[in-house]
Amino acid sequence: MSNKAPEKDSSRSNPLVARLTPDGAGALGVIGLTGDDSQRVLGQQFRGWGRKGLETLGVGDLMAGVWQHQFAEDGDAAAFDTARRAASEPVVLVRAAHSGWEIHTHGGWAVMRSVLDGLVAAGATEVPWNEWPLVLSGEVGDSAAAARLARAGGWRAAQILARQLAGAFEQDVAAVARLLESRQPVAITEATATITRLERAARVGLRLPTPWRVVLTGAVNAGKSSLVNALAGSSRSLVSSLAGTTRDLLETRLLLDGWEVDLVDTAGLHPEPAGGGGDRVEQAGIGKAAAALESADLVLQVEPASALLASGAAPPASRPNQLVVGTKADLLVDDAASAAADGWLLTSAVTGAGIDLLTHRIVEALVPEAQAGEDCVTDNCLTRGVPLTPAQVKQVAALRQRLECLPR
Repeated sequence: MSNKAPEKDSSRSNPLVARLTPDGAGALGVIGLTGDDSQRVLGQQFRGWGRKGLETLGVGDLMAGVWQHQFAEDGDAAAFDTARRAASEPVVLVRAAHSGWEIHTHGGWAVMRSVLDGLVAAGATEVPWNEWPLVLSGEVGDSAAAARLARAGGWRAAQILARQLAGAFEQDVAAVARLLESRQPVAITEATATITRLERAARVGLRLPTPWRVVLTGAVNAGKSSLVNALAGSSRSLVSSLAGTTRDLLETRLLLDGWEVDLVDTAGLHPEPAGGGGDRVEQAGIGKAAAALESADLVLQVEPASALLASGAAPPASRPNQLVVGTKADLLVDDAASAAADGWLLTSAVTGAGIDLLTHRIVEALVPEAQAGEDCVTDNCLTRGVPLTPAQVKQVAALRQRLECLPR
């Protein structure tokens, strides 16, 4: 095979290529190619069926064609040209991003090695398959998408990140640009809806896959540790009838409706004795609890159900970052059912009563974008884009600006 690389613009970096499927025989082999000069490199050996060129493909589009394998030139030029035309096979080319491609061919190692060698000869640089996520350009859902996908502990985050890695965000941006260009009323309405959805989805996208942080606070022996255990389904926090058992922050990671959540069990809060003579270890735990509250996405204010009902107060109005939770509802005699109907969120770690409702309320408070009726990050929009980086948020802002500048 000829390894002489063609001359190309020195101002453009080499495209990167990698084998994306494992060694061995298989029905399908996939090779990834990305970089500013990737289209020129593909054109050296790929010939699409039909009259359309590679430049006509949008993100997510595919083109069937043939791959012309390269091999050592030996003999007269006419014989070599005839052999070269015969050494071709059907492949499917997918445009994964503006400068990102996938080549789908037969899965045999010899075939894939020939394709890889041909791309390298045309000017690409081969990288190991396990480094591919780290070298993807920002147009393939951003390199951060691949790295974050590897760290995602909940299937909701993994689902969102995977579709961005497949180019969903770029497809949305390109579609909005086309709609704005047409300036037709129906198209402008559709573009406006997509821009609004992307703006709303950005809050979730920017923090993936970092777990949501839910901090439990309340008086000593209010039932915080038992509530954590009930939510987690196992005894992760030390539970005792003695007040002040929790002396430090105890974190429990779990999935609530597919979202990864860190539950933080804190030391019970109470005033320090006059003269500062309290337990130094316990006071240090209280100090850590106060600091944890500052970084919480959601605070669960935990109180025994009997204390809530005895106060005679009405259930508190909803607050964006706080839920009041009544515990030990199994100890109530007559008031539990009527109190729950009146809007109190009552739970029992013993019977499990109210735990499912509390789980729903936590998710609803943490990720309102995923609730019924929304279309930002729900299961109903598995192919839609979600901005993951500040740069992508700026792209959405630019689309909004273009929309606002259109004549009314």
